[in-house]
Amino acid sequence: EYTTPPPAREVVVARCGKQSDVAPLAIVAIGPERGWTDGEATVFVNECGFKSAMLGSSTLRVDTAVMTGLAVISAALDECKSE
Repeated sequence: EYTTPPPAREVVVARCGKQSDVAPLAIVAIGPERGWTDGEATVFVNECGFKSAMLGSSTLRVDTAVMTGLAVISAALDECKSE
């Protein structure tokens, strides 16, 4: 059963609160336009510890998703630093 992941900003901000003694950082994996296969998603989440997140309901081209993801995550990390 598929559940829609939370917005990327919420994921980053939630993680920042748990790591108050360390500078916030994020590692991002941008999937292809077709989405991750079930096997790829399992590896990222279960074996690598990634948290699933989305950038919105639209399907973005990979180059657009990278720039959008960096902007959203950078803003969320700045928000974490200012708290």
